[in-house]
Amino acid sequence: MKLDKINQEIEFKCLINEQTYNKLLDEFNVASKIFKQVNFYFDTLNNDLKQRKIVLRIRQKGEQFKLTKKEMISDNVIEESHVYLDKDKALDMIYNGFDASIINLPFMVQTELSLTTYRVSFPFENGKLFFDKSIYNGITDFEIEFEVSNVEDGYKQFHDFLEKRNIPYCKPNSKIIRAFNSLKKA
Repeated sequence: MKLDKINQEIEFKCLINEQTYNKLLDEFNVASKIFKQVNFYFDTLNNDLKQRKIVLRIRQKGEQFKLTKKEMISDNVIEESHVYLDKDKALDMIYNGFDASIINLPFMVQTELSLTTYRVSFPFENGKLFFDKSIYNGITDFEIEFEVSNVEDGYKQFHDFLEKRNIPYCKPNSKIIRAFNSLKKA
């Protein structure tokens, strides 16, 4: 297990309703390419990561497991670090917690919640477009995400995409914040 790479992610997101989600799947003819991923989110007993605006998760896609640390750099820019895990190690970490120093965090953490996303992604203009259906705590929501390498160009392309389809811009909280907020309401 070694720290893979650190990269910056520039992304723009918009919450949408189920009808818009289904229209987009049809427009781009991508419904057959949807895949499932399950995210397990971690924190300390004292919520040290939330206080530092750090997200720590293990994502399972099929038989692949990846530990990711996400730190917000600016409004649309996130720095990510990754460690690929074998299945047995990942499941042990999910069920028993772990020492997060393996991803340069000085904390013992445990799983707080999981979130399942049905996602499709494909190249679009100068970036990558994602349509997500996420399920957590009995809630289902839908989201468009556009990942790019340039903030200014990405902003324009994303808002042009929305405008062309008469999709009102609705800037969402991150999936993890939406999931945690749903726990507070329960």
